[in-house]
Amino acid sequence: MVKVKEEKRYTAKNNTVSDKKTDLKWIQDPFAIKGFDRELNDVDSAAAIAEKLNKIKYAGHNDWREPTREELQSIVDYNRHSPAIDPI
Repeated sequence: MVKVKEEKRYTAKNNTVSDKKTDLKWIQDPFAIKGFDRELNDVDSAAAIAEKLNKIKYAGHNDWREPTREELQSIVDYNRHSPAIDPI
């Protein structure tokens, strides 16, 4: 029997994480974005953060948004915690 190498589901590049299964992309560390450490705080909603990312076309994208519930649930690994996603 030939063992087939399983391709990694997630890839990290330029402070973004891409999910090959869902084609979703998210920020790996928002505090690593130049200038965001001073702007980003607990009162900013995800929508406000996405708006800021879109304004600066972060990582070449201007379509950042909040994930839907279904999208968020699709990346959860219920066998993990803190965080509950596959580590990169």
